Amino acid sequence: VEPDLDKATHPKYFLQPNDESCLVEQKPRVFVFDDPYCPTCVMNRINLNEARKKFGDQVEFIYSYIPTDSRKLVDQYGAEEAERAARYLACSQLQGKINELDQQLVNKLCDITNDGVATVPEMYACQSSSKLGQPLSKEELDKLAQKAGLDMNLLEECAPTAKSEFDKSFSRSLAYNVRSTPLAVVDCKYVVHVADLEQGVCEVLPDHPACKDLRQGEG
Repeated sequence: VEPDLDKATHPKYFLQPNDESCLVEQKPRVFVFDDPYCPTCVMNRINLNEARKKFGDQVEFIYSYIPTDSRKLVDQYGAEEAERAARYLACSQLQGKINELDQQLVNKLCDITNDGVATVPEMYACQSSSKLGQPLSKEELDKLAQKAGLDMNLLEECAPTAKSEFDKSFSRSLAYNVRSTPLAVVDCKYVVHVADLEQGVCEVLPDHPACKDLRQGEG
């Protein structure tokens, strides 16, 4: 079964062999494979941010950029421009501000004029946004980062680190046969679509209060 054949059909999880990168960590690790200009990724931002809020105390979420929809942007504008938004997201995670920057980025790409959290209908409508076809400029992203409360000096220093992390993300995506976004690898064992991320995390944290609530809701 291939997780990227039909993005509308989301299997709950795929069992994968253990990855040594998770064996040395105390917390389960979730590698979130994302592309800022991927329409399906934008649509699933609510699921991703909810999972971060619910499980962030017991799970280490690691932003892992791989170019999917951005490939054509890289070809047209170059990697420096096309991948800047991904670098900012990766660096915002180190500052504990990724949800805040996520929100600002989605609102910008979706032409949402207020600073509130985008609604589900707004997310769905955004899939056809013309802004997904052109990378945001450094000036635009800097404004979003400032509104999200990021330390701009730390953001500037982080850029080279983010690039090296993207190389690791690409290698890991090959190891897990992750070829589309948004997908996540949970605890180096399960590959899940981000729409089913909570269920995937609950496979490794069955006693978490959010997982008990999820089971009751399914029952």
